[in-house]
Order: sequence, then C-alpha cells, then structure tokens
Amino acid sequence: MALDGRTARFQFNAQSAPGDQYDQPERPVEGDVANLEGPRADGPEGWLAGLLASSGSLEIESIEQWSLREDPKDRRNGLTVFFYSGAKIYARAL
Repeated sequence: MALDGRTARFQFNAQSAPGDQYDQPERPVEGDVANLEGPRADGPEGWLAGLLASSGSLEIESIEQWSLREDPKDRRNGLTVFFYSGAKIYARAL
C-alpha cells in the first residue's frame, strides 16, 4: 500500500487474551464500538488507526497511537489495538 507516495508496511504481533485455550473455538467478547478520541497521528500510523476505528468492530475496545504518547522516549510509529477479551495486537510501522 502507498501513502503519501511511500510504501507503508507494518509488522504485527499478537498477544492472546488471558486464559485462551487454543484447543477450543474462539469466543468473541464484544462491547461498544471503539472511538478514536483526540488527534490522529500522521502517516500510516494514523491511517491504520482510523481504518480500525471506523471498522465498526464490536471486539475492539481502544486504539493507542504510539507517536502520540506523552513520554517522548516511548514514541515510535505504530499502534496497539486493545480488545475487550484482553487480547492485544501490536502494529509497528516499518
């Protein structure tokens, strides 16, 4: 995918929900649709955060955009998707 004339690439890592049993069918945990509150990051990070927030998924609890973190030492390009089940997906922009 190209954004602003550059190829946008992400590395995804998933963290399972506490107590997940891999020999059992997945049981989605749903809540209210996540809103992307506050400003949106620039570039691929903001694009992906906006795409996920507007998806209408009832499983996504919130989305943290890394470049907007308060601690300047902890700012990178990417995001964490928090799910109501307790699972997380880390998406690092490359």
